[in-house]
Amino acid sequence: MRKIYLVFLAVVLSGCGSNSLMVPVSGIVRLDGQPLVNASVSFVPQGNGKQATGTTDEKGKFVLSTIDPRDGAMPGTYKVVIAPNSAASDMPEGLSASEAMAADATAAAKGTKSKGNLVPEAYTRPDKTTLTQEVPSKGEVVFDLKSK
Repeated sequence: MRKIYLVFLAVVLSGCGSNSLMVPVSGIVRLDGQPLVNASVSFVPQGNGKQATGTTDEKGKFVLSTIDPRDGAMPGTYKVVIAPNSAASDMPEGLSASEAMAADATAAAKGTKSKGNLVPEAYTRPDKTTLTQEVPSKGEVVFDLKSK
């Protein structure tokens, strides 16, 4: 009986791993003062951690997902990459980061073009972006981008 209890306890505790470390992260992205619609927002960890992603809605708002839909991001420092999301109009809301990246890669392979605002290249690449964010954040995260 004790052996069954220990196995059950191990199974239950293994399900409580990294999701318990998640911090809810939401925010808004504006380009030249206007909401940036259908943009991919990626938090790229600077150190240990996992990438978190979200997609902006018609008001420029996003919620990050890492493992499960809308679960947030792990605590830490991140580079922030914001890019036109070619698959945003075809993607259901609430995808995990890996599901969103797979859907965007599929759209890119099909040659789907972005229909949203043009985002300056400086924000679209992890090696060029100057945007950073600490998680947990104090309140809603706001990114005000400039096209020039």
